Amino acid sequence: MRRPASAIFASATLILLMAGTYAAVCEASPRVAPTSIRLADAPEQGAFNIGDARAALTRVPDSAAGADLLRLDFTVPSGTAAGVWAKVSPDMVSAEVAEIATMRFQADSPGATELAAALEIKGSQGLQRIPFVLSPGWNSLQVPLNWPTIGSLNEAVVTVNRVGEGKPVVGALSFDLAFGRLPFLEKLLAAPPARWALVFLLGLIAACVAGLPARLPRQSVAPRQIVRAVSARVTGLAEFKRDAVLGSSAVFIVALGLTIHYLGRQGGADLPAVLALAARAPSSANG
Repeated sequence: MRRPASAIFASATLILLMAGTYAAVCEASPRVAPTSIRLADAPEQGAFNIGDARAALTRVPDSAAGADLLRLDFTVPSGTAAGVWAKVSPDMVSAEVAEIATMRFQADSPGATELAAALEIKGSQGLQRIPFVLSPGWNSLQVPLNWPTIGSLNEAVVTVNRVGEGKPVVGALSFDLAFGRLPFLEKLLAAPPARWALVFLLGLIAACVAGLPARLPRQSVAPRQIVRAVSARVTGLAEFKRDAVLGSSAVFIVALGLTIHYLGRQGGADLPAVLALAARAPSSANG
């Protein structure tokens, strides 16, 4: 019997198309709203050092973003730190215009694993601190702004600390920090009811596609003798294959639902890629 496999293949293809549509919309929408405020545009900014560390701040062009990046060149012995500060007034960034902080960064240092980096957002009420890992290549982080903790925003700081013992670590950190609103689709996926509604919708579509072959017009019925002969050839292996297909489809749907729920809690940024990967699995297994 090929009907269950065909139905699952059609369902997986449809989910893949939905994932592709979602990815296209996310790609068309910027990660940060066009009205976002970049730290590089702050009127007051500079480098600082703690202890015997050395720090220098420069600006470097970024052809991908069409703007300048901030570059921190540092030398940090054990137990010291270096960083960048920028004064940000409430008139520039407030709860009315910003919901998230988005940071792109690249570390150029052979001793990056011996460094601890953090983004600190300071305000009238307190401090929101976001640690991040300096791994090779370009990386990014996106965090919601905790305005009750921050209060009125005063300053944003990026720090690099030398942890452990050993020689001073020399390197550079290039980064771009912006404050803006969360894209609509990611904001929608951040709500648990929306995530479960998406799971229900995908299950409903899969069920409809699975039942579609039964409603399609059938070809001419074969003679009864042929039907009996074909039915007699159905073995236990064929029945096992059919049951395995149905069972794997049930597991796939449950796993897909849990994946959507988990990624929604993480912000939903990687949802298109995971849906596409999950959709290819059953289609390749039944092709």
